[in-house]
Amino acid sequence: MFGCRRRVGHLAEAKKASVATGTSSIPGAEERASGEQARSVSLLPGDTDSGSAEGERRAHAQRLESLGLLASGVVHEFRNLLGVIGASASVVAASPDPEIREAARDIQEAALRGGAVTEQLLAFTRNEVMRPRDIDLVGAVSSIVHLLRQLLRGPHNLRIAADGPVTVIADPIEVGQAVLNLVTNARDSMPDGGTIFIRVQTLTSAEAQRLGSQLSEATQALVEVEDSGTGIPPQIVDRIFEPFFTTKAAGRGTGLGLAIVRDIVARSGGAICVLSSLGSGSRFRLFFPVPGAGTVIE
Repeated sequence: MFGCRRRVGHLAEAKKASVATGTSSIPGAEERASGEQARSVSLLPGDTDSGSAEGERRAHAQRLESLGLLASGVVHEFRNLLGVIGASASVVAASPDPEIREAARDIQEAALRGGAVTEQLLAFTRNEVMRPRDIDLVGAVSSIVHLLRQLLRGPHNLRIAADGPVTVIADPIEVGQAVLNLVTNARDSMPDGGTIFIRVQTLTSAEAQRLGSQLSEATQALVEVEDSGTGIPPQIVDRIFEPFFTTKAAGRGTGLGLAIVRDIVARSGGAICVLSSLGSGSRFRLFFPVPGAGTVIE
């Protein structure tokens, strides 16, 4: 089982840094029935001074720069296509048939969110800094439930549990995109169907640390997405947040889903915890600091 990672570093650093992994027991981190010890997975810049590691980081940064230029061109084209789709859906939405109107609204909503994703991708490739604001985390997740259920039609089920409103500093569209990306990955890890759980709750510092948070805030908000899918193979766990890395077949994944999740959490000063066991599924925990709650001094 793979365990939790430290606070997310700044995106610019992450793009230049190599992915470093280490093994340690995470105090209080939840363990699966297998009893395997958690492994710490860090995406912060490596602490090695070796020339080979520095060369790898430089090559990785150059590779990302080239891919970023290519992605920027693709994003502009995609944004134009989404504009046509949205406009066409607006015409269809005038249909007297209520089922057709509902389908058209789904298309419009998907086109709007697709447009938001393109903006995030442009920001990602340009190293732009977004401006998060105070939002209700439960509301941000609730706003995409309908879209998630559309995504999970068929043998997949969705279960959601949430506390009352909790304020964090983030962008609601970005939070929704992060959850959407995690749910998409969860669905793809369960080709024969299964249940995806989403939990949103407020935690004390002690509760959050028991679940793998490395934040110091006295009050924290958690968004957890859990599946019972195939799990993450140990040989790739140190690469899952790497931009453009994917194990999906050609045409089924860009390799940016988790990289964007990482970027969103980073802008919110949060942390990510990943627990996975082959054959038993995965849990992605996103921790967000609650503003004005103070910090815990040890």
